[in-house]
Amino acid sequence: MAESRRAFANQVQARRFAENLLLSGSVLVHPSLKDKSKDDLNEMLFPSDPALPQGRPKRPGRKGHGIEHYLRWAILYSEKAGDRAPLRRLAEEHLEELGGDLDKAQVWVRDTVTTARRRYGLLSAPPGPGRAGGELTAKARQLIKERTKGAGR
Repeated sequence: MAESRRAFANQVQARRFAENLLLSGSVLVHPSLKDKSKDDLNEMLFPSDPALPQGRPKRPGRKGHGIEHYLRWAILYSEKAGDRAPLRRLAEEHLEELGGDLDKAQVWVRDTVTTARRRYGLLSAPPGPGRAGGELTAKARQLIKERTKGAGR
């Protein structure tokens, strides 16, 4: 398995090197190759090897959470957005689920809500820097509608 990954990495590196040479114009290219696309040239120089894994190699590490997870926390946060300290309140309510340490749970909730807001666009911007708040966006409401419609079948 490690050998196939290494071979795949070497193939990717060789393709990038060849592409850079061809695209830089510093290499004389036969006139019949001038009209070829980058993909055609790649296939000519490096024919596909069925023994090598195709596509992008998998990234190491944990899989991560999906949008469902962030949607759940965006909904919980939007329900608490009017409170004085919504992150702390959420961390207290879900303390056992989050490991029992209030400080770590509060940081985790903050990071999760921030990801839901920035990466997935599920929450609107807060009223100001350092201020709590934000409502569910149209995207979040659409996802909720799709989920409830799918569950009601």
